Amino acid sequence: MKNKIKECYEQGICSVGTMSHLKSTAAVEAIGAAGLDYIFIDSEHASNTADQLTDQIIAANAAGITPIVRVCSISRDEILHALDAGACGIVIPGIENIEQARQCVSYAKYTPVGKRGYCMTRIGNWGYGEEYAGGMEGYMKEANASTLLFLQCETVECLEDLENIADLEGVDGIMLGPYDLSIDMGIPGEFDDPRIRNAVQKVLDICRNKGKISMVFSGSAENAKKMKAAGFDSVIAGLDILQLITGYQQIVSDMRS
Repeated sequence: MKNKIKECYEQGICSVGTMSHLKSTAAVEAIGAAGLDYIFIDSEHASNTADQLTDQIIAANAAGITPIVRVCSISRDEILHALDAGACGIVIPGIENIEQARQCVSYAKYTPVGKRGYCMTRIGNWGYGEEYAGGMEGYMKEANASTLLFLQCETVECLEDLENIADLEGVDGIMLGPYDLSIDMGIPGEFDDPRIRNAVQKVLDICRNKGKISMVFSGSAENAKKMKAAGFDSVIAGLDILQLITGYQQIVSDMRS
């Protein structure tokens, strides 16, 4: 189960991905051709059916790009379906406390770490792939190690309890959601405010101290470079649908100038 986010982290390299709202297999393949490490398939703000999600994950596999999925909520069904479809990572939004974090681990990780439901699926070629060289127990151990669980820090409550949340076994990383966190703090979009800067540093420090992967969304290439320089282990740079708009805006501008 090759996971470029994990490989980059272990090599001390910042992994770079992008967010996808287009729900298009062709878009996923094109993004894979761009040289990014992973694609962040967003099922929180862009609703995906189980079949659409599976098709996008298959397209990512074919393009050689690691697929991770943000589900809509702390839901056993959503987490299990995404993982069984082949997601190499799960991002769960809206975390507020350690009890919710424990529930996420329970749904996303196999025993003895969690209680993820088991079934032979397309991951491991329905039990006939190399992932099953060590049998069922070997597969579950490998899946726990290679399938990453990110909890999204985008509320004041999560930020306040982040030390304990990040300490949980089974939590592989923390994704900072700067937009929603700034809204929850009552300073929407004011990313230069000292409170946001302190929050960014707190996430980085806790992840570094706990040995967890720090991830952040960035809306522009310029800001993505700043987040990389700040020390984030993984940066989600941009959104495919916005890249489509801005790319064509530039063409229109060039043609009409």
